[in-house]
Amino acid sequence: MERRTAEILLKIFGYASLFFGGFLFLIGFAMWIEGDPRYYEAGRALAIVSLVFIAPGALMVKKARRRADRRKKIHHIAQLVRSYRRISMETLGQKACLPPHEAEEMLLAAMKEGLVAGRTDRTTGEFCLDDAAPIIPKHCPACGASLEGIYYEGDTVKCAHCGNICR
Repeated sequence: MERRTAEILLKIFGYASLFFGGFLFLIGFAMWIEGDPRYYEAGRALAIVSLVFIAPGALMVKKARRRADRRKKIHHIAQLVRSYRRISMETLGQKACLPPHEAEEMLLAAMKEGLVAGRTDRTTGEFCLDDAAPIIPKHCPACGASLEGIYYEGDTVKCAHCGNICR
C-alpha cells in the first residue's frame, strides 16, 4: 500500500511542479516578447528559471508512471502463476511478453510482496505454488511402466511407453 501512496505523491508533486513551472514560463515568455525593454531581461530570466520546476516535475511524473507500470506487471505475473500453478520461466516470460530473466525478477518481486508463495522445482526448473500438493505416480495404470517426474493434483500425465493419459 505504501508503494501506491508513493506513486500518488510523486504524481501530485510532479504535476504541481509542472503546472507551476509552466505558469512561470508563460509569464516570463509574455514579459520577454512584450517589447518593453524594462521587462525584457526579467521575462527571459523568469522563463529560464521556470525550467527549475518543469524538469523535476516531468521526471517525477515519469518515475510515477514507471512505478505504476512495474506494479501492474508484478500483479499480472502473480495472476499468471496462480492460474498455472506450475510454470517455467520461459513460458512465464512468453505469456507476460517479457524476457525470462525479467519475468523471474517480477516473480521474485511478487513473492516479496506476498502475492504468491512457492518454490522452484530443481528437477524441471519450474516455479510451483506452495498450495499445490505434489503427487508422485510410480507406475502407469495401463501398462505398469514407471512414470518419472513430479505432478500436481489436476495435472494430466501421459505415459511415455503406451501413451495412456492418467489423471
